[in-house]
Amino acid sequence: MNIFILHYFDDVNSFNHRLFLKERDFFKQNGFNVAVTELTPDNFNPVSGRENFQTCSNRDFFCQKKEERIASAKGNFHPDIEREIKKLENCDFLLWQFPLRNFSMPAVLKGYVDKTFALGRIYGGINIYENGFFRGKRSLLSIISEDDEDHFRPGGIHGNIREILNPIHRGILQYVGFDVLGDQIFFAPDEKLPQEQEQMIQDFLNRLLYISAESPAVINRY
Repeated sequence: MNIFILHYFDDVNSFNHRLFLKERDFFKQNGFNVAVTELTPDNFNPVSGRENFQTCSNRDFFCQKKEERIASAKGNFHPDIEREIKKLENCDFLLWQFPLRNFSMPAVLKGYVDKTFALGRIYGGINIYENGFFRGKRSLLSIISEDDEDHFRPGGIHGNIREILNPIHRGILQYVGFDVLGDQIFFAPDEKLPQEQEQMIQDFLNRLLYISAESPAVINRY
C-alpha cells in the first residue's frame, strides 16, 4: 500500500510533529511505501496564481480553473505542483496530520488543497463523489486540538467535532472520491503526562496497522 502523509506543524518539538515522525517511521518499518510532504520546512506558498503553471494561456486575465484544465491536458503545471499532484495520484491512503485552527485546517494546508486539487487531474466533470478519480482510496484526518474533548461533544460548548469537520470530509475528500475514515483527534495532548502522550501515539499506531480493514465513516451530505 502506498501511503502519503501530508503534514503541517508549528514547532519541531510539538506533539503534532513528534506524532508525524512516529507515523512515518511506523509505516516504513511495516513495509509500506511512504511519501511525505512537510509544508512547514518546505516553506510552502499557499497563495494560488500564475506561478502554479509553467505558462498561462491568457496574459491579461487569470482564471485558475481554466488554466488547470489546460495544464491537466498538456502537462503544464509548475514542477513543484506536479510533484504534489503525483503524490496524491499514487497514494492508496492519504493521512493528514495537522493542528486544528478555527474549526478547520491551517491556512497553509488549505492553500495546498487550492493549488494541488486541480481540475482535470484530481476532479472534473462526472468524476466527483462516488465517481471521483480517487474512488477506492482512503483518507484520514489526524488532528491535534488544544481544547478538551468535552468541549467538542454534541451539546458541548463548540458542538460536535465530526460535524465541524464536515466541510473537509465532504467538500474536499469525498468530493474527489476518497473513502473517509473516522477522524483521529488528539485532545489537549500538552496537558497530558509524557507517558500518557506516548500511549496516545501507540494507540493510534496500533489502529494504523489495520487501517485497510476499517469501514468508511458515515458523512453528512447536508
